[in-house]
Amino acid sequence: MEIRYNEITVSPVTTPYGYEEHYLLVDGISVAELTDRFVRENGDNDLKRFRSLNGLCPAWGPGMQNRGEIRFIHQLLWQEEPVNLPILVCEDDLDLSCIVIVAAVRKQGGAVFWDRIGYVDHSEWDPGQEMVSGILCLEAYTEDDWARYGDNIALEQVGSRDWRLWISEHWDEELYRRRMNYTLPYCQDERHIRWLKDTGYAFNRTAYENCIRFYEEELRRAGKFPFCP
Repeated sequence: MEIRYNEITVSPVTTPYGYEEHYLLVDGISVAELTDRFVRENGDNDLKRFRSLNGLCPAWGPGMQNRGEIRFIHQLLWQEEPVNLPILVCEDDLDLSCIVIVAAVRKQGGAVFWDRIGYVDHSEWDPGQEMVSGILCLEAYTEDDWARYGDNIALEQVGSRDWRLWISEHWDEELYRRRMNYTLPYCQDERHIRWLKDTGYAFNRTAYENCIRFYEEELRRAGKFPFCP
């Protein structure tokens, strides 16, 4: 069966605050505008209290506050496994702690599908569990991690002086690990996502990946790419 593709592009769009952002456009409409429509059309959701969501920040671009989160998102952008992928975040916080709009993404051959769009429900977020999901999450260690940290920081306890010193000096790496070890499984749990719309978007993979590369170039110009410490 032949797939009918939706068009996906990146284009500058003027936000309600009077400045331009490079947004993903689906069939010529920015994902921020689409999200705002879905929120207004949806029966009961927590986002209706906001007057407009047209100013949300693109999650793939250089507007994001933290390099560790940028690295996390771009890791997810290229993975083949299905994922609930951040596409927009709160324009005030510019991170994954407040409003996070996600798309349910799956890839099949030359196509990329966004089956649904929704938002993360943080009501069951556990700051304590997030805190121990960084450099002290030994279950996620690779052989290289054990070689680098096995006889030093891996032996520390949360809250110790050396632990605090390490994360203050390596915050990008610490935050990336917290996002991979805690945020990713949290957001893949359907109990933590409030879906707004079954979208059924299908994109040509080449066009989709060209959009990713556009944002990578924007990050490079901003000095935020590559991400590895």
